[in-house]
Amino acid sequence: MALIPVAAVWGTVALYRTQQRDAAERQRLLDELRSTRDDLAEQQRRAGVLAERARIARDLHDTLAQELAGSLMLLQAAERDWDRRPDAARTRVRAVADGLDGNLAETRRIIHDLTPSAVAEAGLEGSLRLLCAQAEQEGSAAQVRFRAAGEPRPALDEQAAAALFRVAQGTLANVREHARAVHVLVTLHHEADRIELDVQDDGVGFDPAGAGAGAAARPSRGFGLPAARARLRECGGDLRVTSAPGRGTRVRAVLPAAAPRMTVRLVIADDHAVVRAGLRALLEGEPDLEVIAETGSGEEAVRLAAELKPDVVLMDLRFAGSPVDGVEAVRRLAVAAPAVPALMLTSFSGRTDVVRALEAGARGYVLKAGAPEELFRAVRGAAAGALALAPEVVGELVGQVVSPDVDLTGREVEVVRLAAEGLGNRAIAQALFLSEATVKTHLVRIYRKLRVENRAAAVTEAARRGIVQLD
Repeated sequence: MALIPVAAVWGTVALYRTQQRDAAERQRLLDELRSTRDDLAEQQRRAGVLAERARIARDLHDTLAQELAGSLMLLQAAERDWDRRPDAARTRVRAVADGLDGNLAETRRIIHDLTPSAVAEAGLEGSLRLLCAQAEQEGSAAQVRFRAAGEPRPALDEQAAAALFRVAQGTLANVREHARAVHVLVTLHHEADRIELDVQDDGVGFDPAGAGAGAAARPSRGFGLPAARARLRECGGDLRVTSAPGRGTRVRAVLPAAAPRMTVRLVIADDHAVVRAGLRALLEGEPDLEVIAETGSGEEAVRLAAELKPDVVLMDLRFAGSPVDGVEAVRRLAVAAPAVPALMLTSFSGRTDVVRALEAGARGYVLKAGAPEELFRAVRGAAAGALALAPEVVGELVGQVVSPDVDLTGREVEVVRLAAEGLGNRAIAQALFLSEATVKTHLVRIYRKLRVENRAAAVTEAARRGIVQLD
């Protein structure tokens, strides 16, 4: 049998007698607990948001940040070894490429995790019903109701649905925090040319023209409402807030009903398998883009285009070890399948390459390192018959007019071309029957003329100007 300390017994008795003598005080404490229940529920919600943010930060730190830091160190080591140990440098660069492929997959996983799960699982209408039901259960004194009006159109894309869902989330959070409303009505309108989300409450309202303090700040507070406004604008929509003191508030989100897009069928031609895999992953993430074939040969790309009749061929500028480069493949494509537009895709925007590609009949020229949205826009534009040029490419064409060519001597051109092939100073000297000191002198002059500070920058700038070609 367990023994209870005497002190504990007397302490319990004393506590009991105190509670008996002070019943009124106990009741007051209970009333205070009840009055703070809603505040605790709100704090719990905010704590959940903070915990989710902390989880995302940990994910980014433990995966992407570490991998990118390692990739940076590998690239720095490769730069140091480029002259002395070119094979080791190339091995490190390949390791970075492999690591970046994993980073891309990890980034897509994190983005997927950030998509509102209710929208992904139940659709927009179902997720809004669930959100309204949850709003009543989270301590809100208001009655929250949902209704849908009009004939539902085909399913919204994830970005548009998530934007509307975030508007509802943020607005209901603001109602709970500020409005002191009795009734809240959430309505999803399906119109022929637009989709509207209305959230109306009969709370205290505010003056939209106020100074932004107190209740007037209400539309910009809450769970993600500013971000939701930005998302709506990205989708071509708008967010409007109307209110008046004592007359409640209405938040209205409007999205245009997008016309169904045709599916753009693509053939990818690039001599690097990892690039083809990356392009396929990016393109097939868009609902209206479909990769129907891929190849590592310009000649094979022409054959596939003639056979499959795609809407666009994405053509690399150069194919290692092949006499048929991308420009020549575009010329042949214009004969074999004249209705199929070619979009040049490369790592460099040298003005010579741009002009050659466009003269051969390419319908656009985009960079592999450009933003995915630029690639998508170029593909859709080429399919629609438009000319699609990346901003950097436009800059090159303008630069051809406003910027004079660099006047490198014949020997300097030979030196920079050998440097572009990965040769060190000693190897360049042997190839050109020069001394290493003379090679260094040529490099210093090349740096000055190209306005760069090192060998790697000189090679990149020479490629940009069309002085050398990089495979």
